[in-house]
Amino acid sequence: MSYEPIEHLNDRGNLVRERTFFYRERTYYDHALLPKGWHTLGADQDAWYFGIWVNASIREVITFAEGDEFHVTCPTNESFRLELLDMATFYRGPFIAAAQSVLDQLPLQVAA
Repeated sequence: MSYEPIEHLNDRGNLVRERTFFYRERTYYDHALLPKGWHTLGADQDAWYFGIWVNASIREVITFAEGDEFHVTCPTNESFRLELLDMATFYRGPFIAAAQSVLDQLPLQVAA
């Protein structure tokens, strides 16, 4: 069971879709996303009820926390970079190194 998503733009200009799911665990996302090219980004909070997944090729981030899903779609590499940097200031610890690894894979943007 889930509720209809709530959509809004965050202060980095990224589309956020928020949904609540009952009876869902982290393993659902691992099984659904990892085979499709997504990667987990480790955080100190990782548990059966929490996880973060990222797909740099489509510039999307999914965070699952205690039944709440936050699916962020970033329109540009820069907004994706800002999203991960903002998350790194919140999660800190191992997340920073994992986020930097993803950012290192993004193509450099050259100013016109």
